[in-house]
Amino acid sequence: MFGTNLTDPNEIKRGPTFLVQPQTTVIVGEVAQTYIECIAQSNPQPIYVWYKKVRNDPPVLVTSDDHYIITNGKFTITQPTEWKDEGSYQCQAQNELGTILSDPVDIYFGYLFEFSNDPPGSVTAFQYKGTVMNCKAPAYNPAIDIKWYKEDGGPNFLRTDLHPHLFVSMNGHFYISESASQDGGFYHCVVALMPPVGQIMSTSQPPSRTSLGIELIIKGDSPSDYGPEIHNDFPAVFPTPALRGDTLTLECFAYGKLPLYYSWRKDNGPIPSKSQYSEHNRVITLPNAELEDAGNYTCQVDRGNSAKAEKSINVKIEAKPFFIFPLKDQHIDIDRQFTWRCEARGIPQPVYHWYKNGVLITAADTTVEVKANVLKIAQAQPLVHQGMYQCSASNIHGTVFTSAQLRVLAFKPSFRRRPLNPTQLGTEGGSLTFICQPEAAPAPTITWKKDNVPLTATDPDGRIVQLPNGNLFMKDLQRSDSGTYECTATNSLGSDSSRGVLTVSSKTVMTVKPSNTQVQVNATAFLRCQASYDEAQKDMVYVWDLNGRPINYAIEPHYVLGTQTSLTGLYITNAQVYHTGTYGCSAVTSDDSVRHTAYLQVFGPPGECGGVIAKITDRDATIKWALGPTNMAEITKFRIEFNTNFNETWRMLKDDIAYVDAVDHNREGRCIYDVPGLKPGSSYRFRIIAYNRYGAGPPSLPSSLYKVPDAAPVAMVTGIREGWGPVGILALEWDLLAPEDLTGNDVGYKIYYRKKSTSLDAKWNLGEVFEENKYAATVGADNYYLEYEVKIAGFNSIGHGPNSSVVIIMSQADMPLGAATQVYVESYNATALVVRWTPIPLLREYIRGRVVGYGINYWRPGEGMDSSNMYCYDDCGSEILVGLEPDSYYWVNVQVFTTAGMGTLSEDAYGKTFGSQPHFYPKYVHVNSYKGNAVFVLWKGVSNARSEEPIIGYKLRWWPSTEDIRKANITVIAQKKTTAVIHGIRKGIVYSLRVMAYSNGGDGVSSPTTYFTLEGQVMFNPETTDILNAALPTRPLNILLLSASVLCTYLALDR
Repeated sequence: MFGTNLTDPNEIKRGPTFLVQPQTTVIVGEVAQTYIECIAQSNPQPIYVWYKKVRNDPPVLVTSDDHYIITNGKFTITQPTEWKDEGSYQCQAQNELGTILSDPVDIYFGYLFEFSNDPPGSVTAFQYKGTVMNCKAPAYNPAIDIKWYKEDGGPNFLRTDLHPHLFVSMNGHFYISESASQDGGFYHCVVALMPPVGQIMSTSQPPSRTSLGIELIIKGDSPSDYGPEIHNDFPAVFPTPALRGDTLTLECFAYGKLPLYYSWRKDNGPIPSKSQYSEHNRVITLPNAELEDAGNYTCQVDRGNSAKAEKSINVKIEAKPFFIFPLKDQHIDIDRQFTWRCEARGIPQPVYHWYKNGVLITAADTTVEVKANVLKIAQAQPLVHQGMYQCSASNIHGTVFTSAQLRVLAFKPSFRRRPLNPTQLGTEGGSLTFICQPEAAPAPTITWKKDNVPLTATDPDGRIVQLPNGNLFMKDLQRSDSGTYECTATNSLGSDSSRGVLTVSSKTVMTVKPSNTQVQVNATAFLRCQASYDEAQKDMVYVWDLNGRPINYAIEPHYVLGTQTSLTGLYITNAQVYHTGTYGCSAVTSDDSVRHTAYLQVFGPPGECGGVIAKITDRDATIKWALGPTNMAEITKFRIEFNTNFNETWRMLKDDIAYVDAVDHNREGRCIYDVPGLKPGSSYRFRIIAYNRYGAGPPSLPSSLYKVPDAAPVAMVTGIREGWGPVGILALEWDLLAPEDLTGNDVGYKIYYRKKSTSLDAKWNLGEVFEENKYAATVGADNYYLEYEVKIAGFNSIGHGPNSSVVIIMSQADMPLGAATQVYVESYNATALVVRWTPIPLLREYIRGRVVGYGINYWRPGEGMDSSNMYCYDDCGSEILVGLEPDSYYWVNVQVFTTAGMGTLSEDAYGKTFGSQPHFYPKYVHVNSYKGNAVFVLWKGVSNARSEEPIIGYKLRWWPSTEDIRKANITVIAQKKTTAVIHGIRKGIVYSLRVMAYSNGGDGVSSPTTYFTLEGQVMFNPETTDILNAALPTRPLNILLLSASVLCTYLALDR
């Protein structure tokens, strides 16, 4: 309101600010429509525009048509398709005062493939020993949740909290610390698609898949004390990479005889207090991870005696940028120099950009100066610089914006809103402050008069002093100080004056009375209160009360007594809505007191709605409620939540209901809204949450229960997948409908199936089950691994629900025939061999199922064939065996494995690894300047030992020293030269260099890091890291002498 004649803050014109940012959306399957939405507030109301960006193409303005519908800030896509709609989107809100951009979000398409139809085989474990089972989840995007269950008279999901020897990791594997005979059986892995943190999925029923049964066979063994042995997979942290705000999970697991006791510690500090332990202390959960949570975590496992083990993991946490100092609205004087800063944190370090009214500010813009996170205006002008400004911070994890409005003001001084107190009372010997706070831009010069005579109040030790802020401070008051005081404010546009009369008396008087104040929620308010009294004769205290109740500072930390610009008063810190009320300030002395009051209004989220009732018609509900207090900010939207007699968890029924769409125009203070699509047979309870620009208010009290009439099911069965069974069986499984979706009597499922055919009139076979999600139909052994069309529907005593989409399910597979041929082995390096073979033809009569992959068995002469093996997946024809011994012979054979099991072994092949790679590194590495953008490198070469392969040449790995070595450039010298020229060096950058020899055995040991620039090598003291040649010579003669000196040194050493 500064510089205006307005008194109501809701009438002030302001630029847009976002209340709701759009969210990245994952689309799964075929959906009728999806939407992203932004909501901004401004006065006048904003106009919304959406932009779409695909890869590196420039953003494109999206216009409404049959495919895209833009309603205010809501952007709806009908029948979305990946090729047309996947990309990055950004919302723009604008009004006459400026334009802002939302954070960019993505719309992309997720998927979850099917598990292989080939039986996964079995896992053999010895009793009293540990084991692990692999889920081998199908391909997916973006993320999955994994669970395991065991066939035991039905699907019984593993309760690892009740069985300390079992553990299901977030990596999808199932581990057993100490196997027992009762652990044998068939296990299934269940994966469900899920969105990452901060993203939403287009469906409330994400797809899931269940694997075929994996048999765990327990063989006998003798009990023994062994372990603990922490498994190689642990400790582990999820997700990876870990981001600030994620819920981090640290896992630890060990093989060993029970009981095993787990404990954790963190280097350089305690485990964060917010951590939650579970799974018998094997798991630590850190909700809402902060950067400070990073560090080295150690897991220790012991058996209660001297046997123990421990391993550590370094938890690194990165962060999408977040603002620690966001922009705030500013008004500045005309012609003033102004500097604006935004400060964000992020890992990696964020890059900043500035925008004005939605347009990127570039170096070509001469009206402002931008450098990283700082914007400077040399001489502010209204027509040039007013508007909406945004600072963006970006790194590989995303982009965020902070926005604020800049007003450039110019007007002459005015006391209209803040005149001098017309009557000021003081006490002899006391003190008081005449407050002079006119509104002006530029800032005015303040002068004072008493009884029309100018005051000289510049002596800081004087009895009457003009303070730097223009106020007049008077102490040791005398009766002669009584009179008329005039404050005059002057700037380049004019002047204004205000007068007040001071009366000095011996009575305690309130010289500065508390005034009515408004404050936003979570901000700080200050209520001024200062009294004048005879300080030589009396003591005085200030006593504050709220609505007549004295304030207890010991138990109410929001209240703090303090001063502001020499005035005493009461601070209300982090103000909340319940701090609204009448505050009284009493100045109390030994013989009198004086009290004045003021009203504090806290603007905040709306109060609780009330009177929630509903009327049910078929499957629709008409919900009515009464508005609660607005807390001085207009209600913008509502949220309706519900629970049922089947599930008491409160869930969203309808969100972002605009106020104008819900208000009941026939009844003041009431709202009404229709919600369709309730679930038949369930009893609903509703509650309402109101929002304004300050956030969400508390939920209302819930309504009574309202019963939806019984009817046939309306929910569609999902998650239809292949079950487990022998050859000749079509085994089916599906996700059970929730109790809310399958109500009534005699509930069950109807299963329709038929062999896939080109004829639409092919007959459907019918099956029926009650209250379970498995079905097996006999189709005959000759019908192994054929496609069957399947659809399933729920039913109850009233009727038949909708059929699911038709799903193709394969009948059970048979064992594969034939073996891989033409197997041969090639040397790869010192520790690896390449195995190649001709795969089995991908024909049903050979494969009799689906190829999962090939198993490669390998062993050294004299060892058993089962000593080592590895697998490659899908229809592969080659694989690299790693971790072998140098200069050694190996036997190899190959066998296919399908969903039904392992195939026939191929013929054996024979191969040999190369000798070892070089074990010595090049020495005396020197770098000198060269012509153009190149440097000259020379080093002392290495010789190979008898056990090593002959050296082929050298590799130079170089990279900017501020970057990761994994991004290094590699210059290859394919001969035994000990010099090289590196091109492409940029000026002003310090590079790191490491040199290594290489041979058929692989890359050798790298030399220590050498640092250099385009001017040559950077010499430093390794003990102090001091640069020894910080000022490199640039004259040609000096460079030539330096290069010659280095070359002579190298030649001397090489001898």
